[in-house]
Amino acid sequence: MIGDDEEIERRFLVTPGFTEKDLLRCLKLRHLSISQQYLNKVPGKSGRPRIRIEHDGETNTNSFLFTHKHRSADPRVRPQNEYSITEARYEELKVDADPTRESIFKRRICFYWNGQLFELDFFQSPQRTRGIVILEIELERPDQPVELPYFIPIAAEITGCLSNSDLAKRPQ
Repeated sequence: MIGDDEEIERRFLVTPGFTEKDLLRCLKLRHLSISQQYLNKVPGKSGRPRIRIEHDGETNTNSFLFTHKHRSADPRVRPQNEYSITEARYEELKVDADPTRESIFKRRICFYWNGQLFELDFFQSPQRTRGIVILEIELERPDQPVELPYFIPIAAEITGCLSNSDLAKRPQ
């Protein structure tokens, strides 16, 4: 969703060892390569802004996005501002990169299963994130039932306790 809105989302850590090939056997997919950089916090605002490039392998196109997710009492529901930006604006914003966070690189596979749109992220870097796989689903409302794909082994729900910003944090 582009614009000012709420993101209603649940996240699940996938059991180690699950690969893209396991998913390819089951579904028609969309592949994205994502580079995500966190920016310095904005004084007086919660959350952390970020910029990202999404490369669509099928169309061989890039999208540039600015997102600022804000904290809320319910970790499943987070107000967010998300906008398409130009490549030039992306480059301008990069100079405000948060030095406490590293860029995240991940491969995303988007797929529909039982009428639900899922996003499966395979983290590539920083190196300490390599091998982490996170399944996400965006919902219409917080109490909406979720039927997880039976063919993806879920280790735990991590909604509200393991964010991409946490994964980008540089070790001290």
